[in-house]
Amino acid sequence: MKVAMSTLRLIAFGFLTAAVTVFWSGSLAAQDAAQNYDVMPYADKYMIPEEEEEEIDPFDINERKKPKSSASRQIEQLRASDQTKAVEGLRAGRTAEADALAKEFLIPQMTQFNNLSSLGTLRKNFFSKFLNASSGPTRKTLIEQTCLPTFKTIVEGNFHPSARLNAVLIIGNLNDVDADSSEKAAPIPNSQAVKYLLGLVESVDTPEFVRVGAMTGLHRIANIEYAQKRADPGDVSRIYQVSLATAQGKAPGQESWSQEVSYWLKRRSAQMLGFLKNKGPGNEAVTTLLEILADDNAQAALRMDAMTALREMGVEGDKVKSVIDTVITMAALTLEAEAKEIRRLVEEYVSIGLLLDDKYLIDAAAFAKGIGDKDGPGMAGGMDGGDIGSTKKKAGSNRKEGFDIPNHAINTIRRKLKSSLYHLHKTLSNETLTNGLSPEDSNRIRRARKIIEAALRDTDIGLIDLSKPDAEGPYDDLLKENVVSEVMYERLMKLSQELKNLK
Repeated sequence: MKVAMSTLRLIAFGFLTAAVTVFWSGSLAAQDAAQNYDVMPYADKYMIPEEEEEEIDPFDINERKKPKSSASRQIEQLRASDQTKAVEGLRAGRTAEADALAKEFLIPQMTQFNNLSSLGTLRKNFFSKFLNASSGPTRKTLIEQTCLPTFKTIVEGNFHPSARLNAVLIIGNLNDVDADSSEKAAPIPNSQAVKYLLGLVESVDTPEFVRVGAMTGLHRIANIEYAQKRADPGDVSRIYQVSLATAQGKAPGQESWSQEVSYWLKRRSAQMLGFLKNKGPGNEAVTTLLEILADDNAQAALRMDAMTALREMGVEGDKVKSVIDTVITMAALTLEAEAKEIRRLVEEYVSIGLLLDDKYLIDAAAFAKGIGDKDGPGMAGGMDGGDIGSTKKKAGSNRKEGFDIPNHAINTIRRKLKSSLYHLHKTLSNETLTNGLSPEDSNRIRRARKIIEAALRDTDIGLIDLSKPDAEGPYDDLLKENVVSEVMYERLMKLSQELKNLK
């Protein structure tokens, strides 16, 4: 055993060495490639002088940062001081200071190679600590005269892809007026920014990563439209056309998109159609979403988005029965799929234990020594600690039937099920679907809802309410004999079959 484990450690060390080599070589290649991209320069007064570089040991975790020079500290103070003046100017209705700071420092900062890993923070600060200081005409002027043209230059230029994506994400979040929670008012998006995003997604030449960023911005606009009508009606109409075409797989150049991008944008488009609640001429949007919903080969998440969109826009007439049938079938398949995932995970963890001959690797979540086995460790909330193999309950023993899987794995399944079942149940509870149905279909929907409600409760099998430690659950007797995974598997498969029987 010691020899085997030593061999495994040597192999692992070999893989680690190779990974480190690849990482460093990849990093150097990335640095070389970065030199081929443009950088928007700072104004001279904001340039921090290059200082002598010290040799740093990358493996010394106690390495201290090099102290900043007096010149560097002065320039950082100037940057902060000018930002304060720019914000004060915006609040007073002036744009001159803010215009200069944005062009000379804030926006160029987002193209620097050494800031690429901090773009999320820089983007957030751009809004929270700068642009959002103003509202109304002052902000609109700053956006349209300075921010939008400069960010367009980055999106369309030879800048690093991360900088270009960051720029299009900022454009997608430009508002003339922010949301007002006290007045329950949605934000007013900048119309020029919305039109620019539409131009990007309508063009066949737009790179995929820019297209994804632009569609993210349009998704936000559609969501605002869902809350309140705040965008230009012409822009909203174009958003609908873009969403419909993408959901149908007919957007410009969509046949050449990568599978991942096409899938992601189809999901976004289905959601946007639901936000807009526009059924289209001849119910074209409803027809498109029904085709996605009924496609057994479509990804589950995409079908769920189509179902939610149909629920939001309202389905009527002869389309109702088709939605009901498909939703009940999806509920049955969802339960069956997660039950099979439980069984697959059990087999996987058992295989790992057999392969590595190490009980500790079966479940590293926690240990509880001697659960039914004085000679071996037991795993709290995870794999049984006894010998690998069948664990039939012995007379006078507290050993449970079967194997269990780690808590984190079973909890992931719980969360997935709760989310999916919630939306399925909500759809079957929609008044549009329940009005005017035949008594037989109405009864079928009620029975389906009851089964899904039972499934939602069953996702909590094995959980303990610590506020009621002495409370008894409906499956306590079963859990005395079987592990959580097995009880959940049996219940989910049973409920799945009950839904299938409703056809």
